[in-house]
Amino acid sequence: MTLNLFRHISIVVLFFLTACIKELPYFGNYDPLPVCNAYISPDQVFTVHLSYNANMMGAVASLDGAKIDVYENGALLEVDFTEENGFYRSDFYPIAGNVYSIDVWKDGAKLFSACDTIPEKVSIENPTWLFPVGMIDEWTQAGLASFTFTDDPNSNNYYEIMLAHESYVGSGSLSKVFSMEINNEFISLNTDRSWLDIHSILFSDSLIQGKTVDIQIISSGGGYVIIFRNVSRSYYQYRKRLPAHQFLQNRERPVDLSFFRGEPIDMFSNINGGLGVFVAYNQNIKECRIIQ
Repeated sequence: MTLNLFRHISIVVLFFLTACIKELPYFGNYDPLPVCNAYISPDQVFTVHLSYNANMMGAVASLDGAKIDVYENGALLEVDFTEENGFYRSDFYPIAGNVYSIDVWKDGAKLFSACDTIPEKVSIENPTWLFPVGMIDEWTQAGLASFTFTDDPNSNNYYEIMLAHESYVGSGSLSKVFSMEINNEFISLNTDRSWLDIHSILFSDSLIQGKTVDIQIISSGGGYVIIFRNVSRSYYQYRKRLPAHQFLQNRERPVDLSFFRGEPIDMFSNINGGLGVFVAYNQNIKECRIIQ
């Protein structure tokens, strides 16, 4: 009986080893789809990055020579773009509260269309940075970033918070801070103890509903600047899925993060006829008053 059991186990193990190393045929034929990546905001010129999706063995190719029609609240605008390696830049600044859509053409044929609405800017009050307030670990001191904001009760809102500090004093260049912890009645997150490579806090107003709320975030290092974004629903859906999508990709990671991976998940896209995203946000950047 022991010998028979051993034979059965050997057959099962051999089956799984054979299944794992079996090569699947790849013929190299695929139909490329256009890919759009665009984040539109009132404080940035209207910019769209266009490319084609890559096949399994190839690299991403830029989509050159495209024509982009821009619509504001349904009306066609005269927007001129300069093109470089798939980046189409204009000198046009979109306006908060307006609906923007694009039609992208190539050689007289329409490739895809996309649409999103730029949210209104949300004011944040009394931004402060208290340091130090404790230790994140035995080497790293923690600080506390605080501010308040009032949710608009007349619409469904989505928000994103980032902490940053100036890379070089006076340069205006901001470096995002990764280690953050926030706990209150409507959101709880600890990125320092998470496998997710997150540098922002993303949440909806479903549990706020027009209230004025106090936000307190524990962070390591920096945290002197608060970036508060009011984002569109499409932006929220895309960014909500992005960390898990990236984690489940087949790329090198520390050993302790390589276990228990699941099946890849599909990314959100609001491109009609292609892939990618065309999403909008409106941000408020405030420097904190430092309290020691």
